Amino acid sequence: MKPRLILAAALLAVACAPLLERELAPAAEKPAAPAAEPASAPVTNLTFATLSKTLVRMPPEFPDELRSLDGKRVRITGFVMPYDDPEKLQKLLLVETPGGCFFCAPPNANALLFVRRDAKDGALAFGMDPVTFEGTLSLWHAGMQKSDEARQFLFTLNDARVQRSKRAWLSL
Repeated sequence: MKPRLILAAALLAVACAPLLERELAPAAEKPAAPAAEPASAPVTNLTFATLSKTLVRMPPEFPDELRSLDGKRVRITGFVMPYDDPEKLQKLLLVETPGGCFFCAPPNANALLFVRRDAKDGALAFGMDPVTFEGTLSLWHAGMQKSDEARQFLFTLNDARVQRSKRAWLSL
């Protein structure tokens, strides 16, 4: 594994640790997660600009335009940061800009999208090219199971499939 990926993962873990240590809302305040829409449902384009409008606190304050997409099919383009096995890339982080500069700060919590790829989706090679995913958006909520790794992130894209991958303007 490249040293830059190890450093990025370490910085990400340090940045997310405070979110994990906070108390969750009492059980009475836990909202139910919305039911996912079928894959044939209309797809809305989502941008990192919309995600960045989320106020990072516990609980997070999502803008209305983002809350309306919770449980809905969305499409978003970004750059892949491996989360699990870089050979499989079944779970990954999607960020707005290519990573790898150890002088730069890691992305904010509202600039990371945790992606769980559909097991039926084909292979995805890790690279520095932007990738477009389509899947069901889930927003963080206090009722998430402690064992759910998505609990570490404000946004999760479930059952995601690669829609498009293009050569980036920057190639390393």
